[in-house]
Parts: sequence; structure tokens; C-alpha cells
Amino acid sequence: MPVSFPHNVLKKVLNYLLSHWRGNQPLVRSFLINGLGLFAIGFCLGLLFAVMHSQGILFALMVLCWYVFFLFWWLVGITRASSKTLCSTNAKTPNKLFALAILSLVSICVYFTINDLWHLVGRPFWEAFHGYEG
Repeated sequence: MPVSFPHNVLKKVLNYLLSHWRGNQPLVRSFLINGLGLFAIGFCLGLLFAVMHSQGILFALMVLCWYVFFLFWWLVGITRASSKTLCSTNAKTPNKLFALAILSLVSICVYFTINDLWHLVGRPFWEAFHGYEG
């Protein structure tokens, strides 16, 4: 018997994901709960899946896709929330400093993610099609 979720639960989840994407959630929630909390849950579920089904390369590709998708969603949300905090006339100085720190973290994350993806995926494909130049 297939499991179906009530329509309102799916709608609430989608609205939550969209509110983060648009930067409408508080910056602390966007950073801590949406980022670190959901990443930890996804990581634990991935480990559980790996233990239950040792699929090797298939699992590695699934984890890589999940990581890239999640990281993109998370970074866009916290960048927009940080921008809204910095542009707000009501935000206090510590909140604005936190927003600047988050934007610095986003820059570092983007740099290292692109670098890692290049070495994991881009470079092997480049060398496979254009020959090793090394």
C-alpha cells in the first residue's frame, strides 16, 4: 500500500523551502537550522542508506548531487537573508556584523566547492576527452 502525505503537509514543506530560498527567514535560522541541522540529517540518512545498500559509485553520485543541490539552496538563502539584514535600517550592529561574517563564509564555501568539484568531476572529464597534460 503506497504511503501518501496530506496535501497541506507538502504545501507547508514547500513554503518553508521557498521562504528560505527567498531569504525571508531570520538569518540565524537560515544558517543554523536550515544549514547545519538539515545537512546533519541528510548526512545521517546518507550513512544509513550506505549501510543498508552498498552501491559504491551510485551512492557516491547520489551524495554528490544531494550535496551540490543542498549547498546551492542553503547558500542562496543565507546570502539573501544576509543582504536583507545589511539593508535593513532596523538591524542592530551585531546582526549586521554577523551578516558580513556569513557573506564571507559563503564566499569561502563557493570557492572551495567549485575547486573540489573541479578536481572530483571536471578535471577527470577534461583529461578523458582532451588527454592528460600533466
